Amino acid sequence: RNLAATFNLNSDCRQMSAPNYQNRPLSNIETQGRLPLFYGSLFPWDLFYSWLSYGDEKYWNRREFSYEKNKIVTRHYSYSDMEEFKQDIQSRLPHKLDIGAIYNHPPKNKNRVKDFRPLEKELVFDIDATDYNDVIINPEDTEYLTKRTWYLMAIAAQVLDDILRTEFGFEHILYVFSGRRGIHAWICDERARKLSAYERKCIGEFLGVVSETTGQSNKFSLEQNLHPTFRRVYDNILATSFEQFVILEQGLFDNPHHVQNILSFVPIPAVKDSIQKAWETISDPIEKWNIYKEIVNERIMQLHNPQYRTVKMANPIHSVIFTYLYPRLDIEVTRQTHHLLKSPFACHPSTGII
Repeated sequence: RNLAATFNLNSDCRQMSAPNYQNRPLSNIETQGRLPLFYGSLFPWDLFYSWLSYGDEKYWNRREFSYEKNKIVTRHYSYSDMEEFKQDIQSRLPHKLDIGAIYNHPPKNKNRVKDFRPLEKELVFDIDATDYNDVIINPEDTEYLTKRTWYLMAIAAQVLDDILRTEFGFEHILYVFSGRRGIHAWICDERARKLSAYERKCIGEFLGVVSETTGQSNKFSLEQNLHPTFRRVYDNILATSFEQFVILEQGLFDNPHHVQNILSFVPIPAVKDSIQKAWETISDPIEKWNIYKEIVNERIMQLHNPQYRTVKMANPIHSVIFTYLYPRLDIEVTRQTHHLLKSPFACHPSTGII
C-alpha cells in the first residue's frame, strides 16, 4: 500500500508528507489477502539485506527477527542468508515483522548455548502521537495521524535530527512512519550500534525533556538559562513552529480548554490575572501570545525582588512550547538492546499501512 511518509529535513514542516489512510485502515482480513502480493512483489529484499548486514554476513545471521500473526508473537528467528529469510517470510506471511539485536550466537540456536546475549543494535527512538493526546487541539485527531497532526511528528524528527547530528555526531539516521500513529528513528552508525545499555539510557535521558506519560516539562527553571542544545532547537525550530502550527493552524486560542492549559503554567495568580485582563480587548491569536510572553517576561525579571524569591516555577513560555511540541520519547525502547521494534518496509498489523 502507500509508503505513507518520507522526510525531507531540509524543507519546511509543511512539505513533509502526512500519512494517507485512504479513508480508513485495512481490516485484518484485507491485510492478510494482500500480503502475498506485498511480500511477493513489493518488499525491498535486497535493500533490506544490504542495510541490516552492513556489508558483513555475520551481522545478518546473528540478527533476531520476530513475527506476529493472528496476534501471536514468536521471537528469535535468524537466517543464514537473504534467500532463506525471503522464503520463510513468503511462507509465513506475517502480519508484523519486528527487528531485534545482533547476538553473540544466531538467535535460532539460543536454547543450545549457555551464554546468549545481545552485542549490538541500532540506537532507536519511538515517538507515538498517542502520547501527545493532551496537547492535540482537535479531539477527532487522537485516533490516527492526520494532516492536521502530522506536524507533531515532523517537528519531532527535525528536533531529533538536529541534536543527534550536532551534539553526538551521528550521520546515518533513518526516519520511518510506524504505520499508525508515530515515527521510529534508527541511528545506524557503527558506534551507535555498539553503545551499552547505560550509554543508551544516558542519551535517552538527555533527550527526554518531556515525559511521554505526563506531558510535563520540568527541566527548566527561571534561575537557569536553557542548555545550549535546547536553546538552539527552541530558537530554530520550536518557537516559530508553535506560532505557525499550534496557534494559527490548530487554533489554540479558539479552544477554552487549551487556553486554560497554557495559563496553568503561570503559578502566580496576579500574573495570570494580568494576562487574562489584557486579552479581553484582543482577538488576534498571535497578539494574545505576544502579550502572554511580554507579561511573563516582565514578571520573570521581578523574581529578583524579595516578594518573589520564595516562588519556584519553571519558565512558563518554555514550558508551554516544550510541552506542546518537543518529542515525547519512550526511553525504554531506546535503552534496552533486546527490545524489538517494528521493521521499516513492513505493514502495521492494526492498519495494514506500510
